[in-house]
Amino acid sequence: MSSLVCSALQAQHERPVQEKHYAKDPSFLSESSLLTADTLFYEDFDGGIGDWTIVNTDPDSVPIWTWQTETDLGADIVDDRWPIFESPTADNGFMFFKYQKYIEDINIGIVHPPYPELKGSVISPIIDMSSLVPNRKYALRFFSINPTLNIINSNVVIRAVDNSVPEAVVWSSFPDVSRPNVAAQELVLSSVPDRFVGLDSVQLVFNHSADFYGWAFDDVFIAGYPDIDIQLNDFIAIAPNYATPTAFAPGTPMSFVANIQNNGAETLDLKLAITIADSNSAVVYTDTLLYEGIRTDSLAENTTFPMTTPLPSAIGAYTGTYELFMDRIDEDFDPTNNAQSFNFIITENTFSKGNTALRTIDCCADDQDFSSGNIYYVPREATGDSLFIDNITFAINYSGFNDDDEGRVEVKTYGFREDLNQDTAPTYGDITDPTAELVELSISSFTIDTTSLSLPSDAFITVTPNEDGTSQHVPSEFSAFAVQVDYFAGNDTGLENEFAIYGPSLTYAGTELASDSTGNSRLNHLLVVPSRSIDTYGFFVGLSPIIDVNTSIVRSSSVETTMLQNDQFDVRPNPATTQFAIDFDFGTAVNAQFEIINAVGQTVSVFNRDGLSSGAITIPTQGMKNGLYYVKVRTDDGQTATRKLMLNR
Repeated sequence: MSSLVCSALQAQHERPVQEKHYAKDPSFLSESSLLTADTLFYEDFDGGIGDWTIVNTDPDSVPIWTWQTETDLGADIVDDRWPIFESPTADNGFMFFKYQKYIEDINIGIVHPPYPELKGSVISPIIDMSSLVPNRKYALRFFSINPTLNIINSNVVIRAVDNSVPEAVVWSSFPDVSRPNVAAQELVLSSVPDRFVGLDSVQLVFNHSADFYGWAFDDVFIAGYPDIDIQLNDFIAIAPNYATPTAFAPGTPMSFVANIQNNGAETLDLKLAITIADSNSAVVYTDTLLYEGIRTDSLAENTTFPMTTPLPSAIGAYTGTYELFMDRIDEDFDPTNNAQSFNFIITENTFSKGNTALRTIDCCADDQDFSSGNIYYVPREATGDSLFIDNITFAINYSGFNDDDEGRVEVKTYGFREDLNQDTAPTYGDITDPTAELVELSISSFTIDTTSLSLPSDAFITVTPNEDGTSQHVPSEFSAFAVQVDYFAGNDTGLENEFAIYGPSLTYAGTELASDSTGNSRLNHLLVVPSRSIDTYGFFVGLSPIIDVNTSIVRSSSVETTMLQNDQFDVRPNPATTQFAIDFDFGTAVNAQFEIINAVGQTVSVFNRDGLSSGAITIPTQGMKNGLYYVKVRTDDGQTATRKLMLNR
């Protein structure tokens, strides 16, 4: 597999950037905490727009910018992608480019694209900057919510009224491919160019163009930079998987990168530390990265910590913490943004790229199909180990199935050899084709409809890789395996028929950069969402579904692994009521472990039997709830199988 060379990125180790403070919980910021002793200009839109001017350029006859105090921006447009606006003074009013107002004013209903493009500006009163001290850094700050729609459609311009110096764009929105149309709440920080310091007639112009949604801003002010203001961004590298089986942890490297920025007026030497601690707060790994002279208004990014270490091998929960240090850390203007943390676990047999914080992914309205997936790298440090995918758990949500509506869900597993042709994209093919990079290993499917649906909506689903209930062997030639969940809408599906897979809240973008900078393998494109121009490989925020892959490891260097056929291992009756029997014919006396797993992946029962050859074991169902179960067996001579069982008492 190819790895991107990071030298081009590292050449930009320090570069001027448009800075952004992302306020995870803006409510902790008060109006007084935003203002400094040398605040030149401040506007909180208390009671109205004051001396500000609204200019609508297209169309010029319908006002789009509006002053309002309703902080629930989606209240009258029934859109939960708009959160509550939480600027420090939102309750007394703010500016809102409200696309819905245009629709209301012209009394038409627009449901589907294309939408008309609207343009408008909000212009500040004249600002006298003649009293500012030359050679001191000044900044424009304001609170903002701006869904980007994948285009740069908003900006703030500073201009001299007499045009004595060229105007400058001091802030602009940016494409956010991973989360289109989602409103991000932020406290924006942007530098005021030096050429405007000393001018007596300056204006700010907030420009917006949109073919849907809008833009809200509040609490606009110009003030000097604090002397020391450092920040650790939330773009950090975390452990390779949220959950990794202990058998693979020793061979899975942890490489870390993080983005830090200097928002203060002084050039600073900084230290960034990473610490991994177990559930008892015992430190299992630590490293420190030194930065030499991060200048004002610059971002230091994509620098890798000196040491690389394997994941911890002991089963349990771990916390990783990044923290910034410097000699004068107590003088930091905002000490709340100097640390970032993440969590991961070492498991017995589960791979996962998700966590328990669920967020739905919009998809599949109007007959659209949907695909999403994760890739899991297999270090193969223990030569001769055989990996089996025993079952796969993921969360789905569906709604609006009426009459004869139906949809099909397919769960596929793939083996990934390497990026053999070095093009950073997978080449699909058969396992017999040595040039194929991504090879389908198994497929399991089920139907969602109004008559035969047995799966509750908004629930975790567990399936076996193969429809006959068997596990899937991942041959040792593969450096990774992937899991893909596909939804195919039925012919009668309408707009109300929707399907979604839950996605994680953790970011894996930092892990991607860590892989690049250390030369470790990664894959740019794995699974493509049809008709949406989105590629997913398990690192994008919000695009990878929660998929728990339950695996088992067999030491095949000494044991030949075989899959039992239906006449060698089965369960009856099926469906079962008060009891069921496990029939087996192992061919010779073996020691065997049996496991019963429910539909959400929880082990209901596990027991061992020694010296078995053939026969049957009767299991009472007392205490078991109705629904789907899996019965697994693994013998000490490498025989294995998984069978589905329905319980309906």
